[in-house]
Amino acid sequence: MAFSTRISRTQLFNRRINSSRSVLLRSSVHTWSPLGSAFNANPSPEPGTHGSSPYSGAFLYKQLSRPVGYTEFLEESVATAERMVREVVNTPPSEQVVQIIDDISDTLCRVADLSEFIRQAHPDVEFARVAEHASLSVSALVERLNTDPTIYRSLRRFVESQGFLESDSETRVVAKLLLDEFEFSGIHLDSESRRRFVALAERNVLLGNEFMRRSCLATRVRVSAIPEAIRPCFLPSSSSSASVTIDQRFYNVPSAEAREFAYRAYLHSDAETETVLESLLRNRCEIATLTGFSSYAARALTATMAGTPDYVAAFLEGLSDSLRPLWEAAGTRETPPWEFVYLMNSRRTADLASFRTTPYFSVGSVMEGINGVVASLFNIELVVEAVVPGEVWSPEVYKLAVVDRETSETLGLIYCDLFDRDVNKPPMDCHFTIRCGRQLPNSQATTTDSKPTTTDSPSFQLPIVVINVCLGRAPSPSCPTLLTFPSVSNLFHEFGHAIHSILGGRTRYQHASGTRCYGDFAEFPSTLMEHFARDRRVLRSFAKHYHTGETIPEPLLDKLLKSENLFSSYELSNQVHNSLLDQRLHGNDPLSRPISETAASIDSPLAAVPGTAPYLRFSHLVGYGARYYSYQLSRALSALVWQSCFARDPFSGAQGDRLRRHLLAYGGTKDPWELVSGILGYTPSHADLVNSLITDHNSGF
Repeated sequence: MAFSTRISRTQLFNRRINSSRSVLLRSSVHTWSPLGSAFNANPSPEPGTHGSSPYSGAFLYKQLSRPVGYTEFLEESVATAERMVREVVNTPPSEQVVQIIDDISDTLCRVADLSEFIRQAHPDVEFARVAEHASLSVSALVERLNTDPTIYRSLRRFVESQGFLESDSETRVVAKLLLDEFEFSGIHLDSESRRRFVALAERNVLLGNEFMRRSCLATRVRVSAIPEAIRPCFLPSSSSSASVTIDQRFYNVPSAEAREFAYRAYLHSDAETETVLESLLRNRCEIATLTGFSSYAARALTATMAGTPDYVAAFLEGLSDSLRPLWEAAGTRETPPWEFVYLMNSRRTADLASFRTTPYFSVGSVMEGINGVVASLFNIELVVEAVVPGEVWSPEVYKLAVVDRETSETLGLIYCDLFDRDVNKPPMDCHFTIRCGRQLPNSQATTTDSKPTTTDSPSFQLPIVVINVCLGRAPSPSCPTLLTFPSVSNLFHEFGHAIHSILGGRTRYQHASGTRCYGDFAEFPSTLMEHFARDRRVLRSFAKHYHTGETIPEPLLDKLLKSENLFSSYELSNQVHNSLLDQRLHGNDPLSRPISETAASIDSPLAAVPGTAPYLRFSHLVGYGARYYSYQLSRALSALVWQSCFARDPFSGAQGDRLRRHLLAYGGTKDPWELVSGILGYTPSHADLVNSLITDHNSGF
């Protein structure tokens, strides 16, 4: 939508999980902290864990204990939102207009965000079904409100008033964000143009979904078209099938000839998919023209750090130029593209088998590592809490309170859904916001919110987030879940998002709370956390053998870090190539020549093989749409901050406190360039950003 009581440390830990879960693994001789032991044991509740706690619903919403409760939750929230809509259109131009619109947004986002997560994650199909209905219903209402001219006019009257100029900076920022988002939806257009915009927006969704579907389809190939010598690589000799399905799995077969065949078959040029992509790009061009932009990229970059396509082009082309000597020295141009994935996967698989590092990375040890970093930097602590029946959607979910160590105040809640399950588990590693934090009038505070410590201090709505990762099966009585190093890095990454949501969750408005900031800035805290995961001093602080407690040996750590840096110039070049392609396909007049020629014009070690069209598999063109560069910009910013603030001491409390109070705490209420410049002491140039990534690469990050 354009839309906790202070307690003593003794009380705090008495109400957390302690003896209800095994402090020691049954087979272990190493003593873990309460946090580590909880995550190294299966989180399924043991008898007595809940005591006399009443039955609740998801995330302690009591009415969500049964499927029909989602319908009630939706209806109550919609009624509240409709009442506030009537209120805002009759409110004189003032800060109250912004507050009411933010209240509407918060009310509807609670339903939309929670329901969308339950739709994807709840193993009970009935809960998932009613959550999907609630998610779709509230999304339709949000779309209607985003094109409601009465709300828009109320907001615009305030922005054009003297009161706007006299309001506080956070109110001005949020009011302008809301206004821009309304206009991004075409609300400022005349009625005929607005109808055309709605039709184009709907077509954009349909074409995007169709391209996504086609980009993920496997290729069906007749067996007779496969050279006889390599047919056993694709199907058993006993098979009588006339055709075979080829996808990326076959990039790793032992035969080089079969790998080439699979590559060419999977990435073959398909005229129908090309037509869908052309239609999508043409539709987006029309949306840009209708809303007064020179290109779809120009429109997409309005609310970003980059700001303009020229800025993105300068950053990406500078990075490409700096990478060229690295991949030329490595002989990348001479290596067929189908060999890269095979070489990367086979080498890493071999390293994993020979290094045997996973025993040093149990989930519990990694959680101790994450806790050690955030405790040192931000003076906060991750504390395991017991759940009441019905609070979580799967018994293998942990609940963490993020506690300020100075005040003993709970700042937010993180639910950790870490393990594979057979039914309805989101397949990707990601962070879900269930409820944003924000400042509350004391009269609105509930039992799950943070209460004022004095009569003059505000209450805060506690942010609630879910970390969803796929780390394998849950711990068994004899062995915790053991992680590969990429999974360690991913877990640090997702906790970066969660900590950003919580430390940035005390803004006045939820619309700019936590990770609700510019998209090309949102990945900055998470990619910064990856640096800590790859620092040998941090790794040695928590990489302990799950059985003996032995710290990972230095020679083994050296091999691990060296292996992780293999092919990094290729991977970075691949991301830069795709980012440049994304920009050019959404630039001025992108269909003035065939898409294949546009892709071929990008100087890269990843030149397409004749007869193939890798861009037809680039599904991120749909979701990112001229913003695929965002991850690289965030990585560059995090590299700069790491090198400037933490490379010397990754546990620096002084630098961490600066990061918490002068960057993370602002959420999306300040210009990210201002925040980053305040931390660095200067505003980074294109060259600074590029050099930070190259320095990272050369340093093994």
